[in-house]
Amino acid sequence: MSNVASGTTAAGAPQPVASVVVSPTTASVGVGGTQQFTATLRDASGNVLTGRATSWTSSVQSIATVSAGGLVTALLAGTTTITATSEGQSGTATMTVTVLPPPSTGWPHEPAGYRVITDYDMHALNDGGWLNSYPSQLGSGISLASVAGAPASAPTVWQFAYPAGYSGGSAPGTEYYPISAPYPTALYVGFWWKPSNPWQGHSSGVNKLMFVYAGGPPAGLIIKMLGTGSGPFRTQVTTEFGTTTNWNENVGSSSPLALGQWHRIEMFLNYAGGVLQWWVDGVLIGSYTGIGYPNSGFNQLEFSPTWGGVGDTKSETDYYWYDQVRASRP
Repeated sequence: MSNVASGTTAAGAPQPVASVVVSPTTASVGVGGTQQFTATLRDASGNVLTGRATSWTSSVQSIATVSAGGLVTALLAGTTTITATSEGQSGTATMTVTVLPPPSTGWPHEPAGYRVITDYDMHALNDGGWLNSYPSQLGSGISLASVAGAPASAPTVWQFAYPAGYSGGSAPGTEYYPISAPYPTALYVGFWWKPSNPWQGHSSGVNKLMFVYAGGPPAGLIIKMLGTGSGPFRTQVTTEFGTTTNWNENVGSSSPLALGQWHRIEMFLNYAGGVLQWWVDGVLIGSYTGIGYPNSGFNQLEFSPTWGGVGDTKSETDYYWYDQVRASRP
């Protein structure tokens, strides 16, 4: 059984399609991941053609589905053939979906000798020094959920729900942790996070994960998942210290960030040198110096995963899950 989706390329010459080449020809993705395929159409003379309707199919829909634009979503372990067809001509690629190994635990990039600020397993709300800003959201927007396979403290995790009809520009709930004075000027933060699959990215591309405040709120730092619609997604950090600056991935890449699986997020922030670094699943993704942190030090951690941006409405029910958060200081 296969699923079929159609798309149209940009305007081009009227010669008939003689060949279709799909790129990449092979790909391997873990369950929950995505892979973008493209189709190149040529005429009998080898000229590239545009403006032609192209349909995409996956030979085994239960293993992976494909969108009208050639974005494949991995569902179950196995192999499927991805086919692009235009004017009776077809090209194929092989997609292998693998079962990802369970994530390792621990915090590999925490500086040696740092003292723990919080190391919370998220077995409750408003507990362990974590507080809730909006009690009316408890049990609905934010709740405890039992999620088998949670990497650090299964099965209980924090769940943030975004029901169909949810409006952009707000978070389903907020849990925050005030850091005791004297406020540190160097900080390590790590947490486990899982976005649901599917996930509808906000039209602005902004899907926030966590805030770290320095002299605020509102002065703070935000790590977020960046991407619209069904993706692909990647990480980005935004600082809001007087002016708003977006810091893109400049070392490694998290794209396409896999939906439906756990990710270990780590950040290291240091006033000395204005250091900002972050890791996804153990890989250094971004590294900057010269960040202009305020003079006050880091004073609050906050999980308030805002969807957006402003405007837009959820057409499906989506979730974020969080498991274990650790922060430490010199």
